[in-house]
Amino acid sequence: MSSKKPGESESESGSDHVKELTSESDVLGLDIFDDALWDTDLNSEIKPPYDHSGRSAYITRCKRLGATPISYFLRHMEDNKLDLRYHGLGGKGTSAVTPTLATSCHVQKLDLTDNNLNRSGGLALCEMIKENCFISELVLSSNKLTTCVPDLCNAVIRNDTLTHLNLSSNDLNDSSASSLALLISNARKLEYLDISHNNLENKSGKIIGPALPESSSLKHLNMSWNNIRSNGLEAIGTGLKNNDTLTYFDVSWNGIDKNAAKTIGEALKSNSTLEHLDISNCRINAESSVLIAFGIGSNSSLKVLKMIRNPMEGSGCYAICAAVLRNQNSVIEHLNFQHTHVDKDFEDLLNKVKEKLPDIKVIYGCQEAPKKPKAVIHPMARLVRYLDDNNIRLADCFGTFDEDGSMTVTHEEFIKGIESIGLKLDDAQKVFLLNEMDRDGDGEIDYSELVRSRMEFKAKANSAEYLFPKMHVQSDP
Repeated sequence: MSSKKPGESESESGSDHVKELTSESDVLGLDIFDDALWDTDLNSEIKPPYDHSGRSAYITRCKRLGATPISYFLRHMEDNKLDLRYHGLGGKGTSAVTPTLATSCHVQKLDLTDNNLNRSGGLALCEMIKENCFISELVLSSNKLTTCVPDLCNAVIRNDTLTHLNLSSNDLNDSSASSLALLISNARKLEYLDISHNNLENKSGKIIGPALPESSSLKHLNMSWNNIRSNGLEAIGTGLKNNDTLTYFDVSWNGIDKNAAKTIGEALKSNSTLEHLDISNCRINAESSVLIAFGIGSNSSLKVLKMIRNPMEGSGCYAICAAVLRNQNSVIEHLNFQHTHVDKDFEDLLNKVKEKLPDIKVIYGCQEAPKKPKAVIHPMARLVRYLDDNNIRLADCFGTFDEDGSMTVTHEEFIKGIESIGLKLDDAQKVFLLNEMDRDGDGEIDYSELVRSRMEFKAKANSAEYLFPKMHVQSDP
């Protein structure tokens, strides 16, 4: 509150209510309910604070685009890992989400699996990738991105933080191969690329293969479940020979013939970085296995070799193990020949391999998964069912056990009584039932304990965990 200046009228100084306070009586005489006495900005316009999270802007974009706001995104947009799988974003939803993600400094892992992005959503995503400098892992599986692969690959090449990219199950075909090869050759930060479960064929192999030696960052490449065969995989094998970055390569569920096997064997001779190779279900026969084994015999980096479901028979497995045995620099830790029958010669050789490499794990043959143990029903359920089926009252049943009429029986008397009425229980079930009913642990079961146990069982009988308990023999009854 300011006082009136000299020569200024009271009206000129502001309000007639405002005057200089010179004494205690002036203060005591003030009307504190007079609004004119208070310096307030209640009548001034209040601007809402700036929304740094981007929630308001996202909702506004959804209204403009006609997209339904995703409540999960609103709640988790500042998470380190943002999981937006199966939210049905489509083109409009993606166009609403991506501007917020473009400026986000929180999200580092983004999963957009199966959101039907198509071309419009894919292009919106490309713009986000160009702008964002925090996302390092991006999963785009099952989004029908075939037509926007060139734009997507160019965006990833320009991005300096993206290290993991998953493009599996996107209907990629030979028309996508040139863009993928460009991505492999020019991306300087990309370490992980998954292009599995697509429709890449021989032409793609011949285009992508020469790009492998040009890679300066790629460590993990998954090309499984495509249609690459013969000369397509031959070109990939040649590229692998001169690659010095890959440590993990999965080309399973394609097709490796004799020529492709030869180039893969030559690649293994020269390559000194590859640690994991999966060539399962590639129709590799015994002759092709021998060609691959030539490379195994000289390799000093490979730790895991998977050749599951190949028609190479025991002789093919023998060739691989023989190569491991004669290679003084072998670091193999895991060989998987599952679903391939072997003979005694192979098993004898394998014993020698294990003497040389005691920690090696070798899987072979058609080893069946362990059978699930049969569920054992609760002993009280069997007792209750027996009594109900035979119209026997619980009191009458207990009376046959309680020979002296004390309404109390020992463990031995109870088991003897159970056996006398024809109810068969094994040792584990007997011990379990006794422990259930002898609640005070005094070595005897009185009638009230039996009644409470039965009532408790009926109350919990709908619980599978209670009805089928795990039972172990703890002591003799």
